[in-house]
Amino acid sequence: MLKALYPLYIKVGWSILMLCLFILPFRAKGQKVDSLEALLTESLVDTQRMDVLIDLTDILQFQNPQKGITYGEEAVQMAEERNDTAR
Repeated sequence: MLKALYPLYIKVGWSILMLCLFILPFRAKGQKVDSLEALLTESLVDTQRMDVLIDLTDILQFQNPQKGITYGEEAVQMAEERNDTAR
């Protein structure tokens, strides 16, 4: 009886593994975006703000490209105002 159910166990196991590998990272990224956006409401040193904006740009480039571009443009503007070529 167990041998007959073995293929079912394999399919269920693979399904759970795929769920963990593909869905959970997106959820984690969403939480990270929320945390980084919350940081933007705090008073940060300019370099810290630019780093947060760059991180948001990287994360959002595929999830929400327009929002990522907006954050990226703000980071570029801040870097240009400060002649910061490291970022």
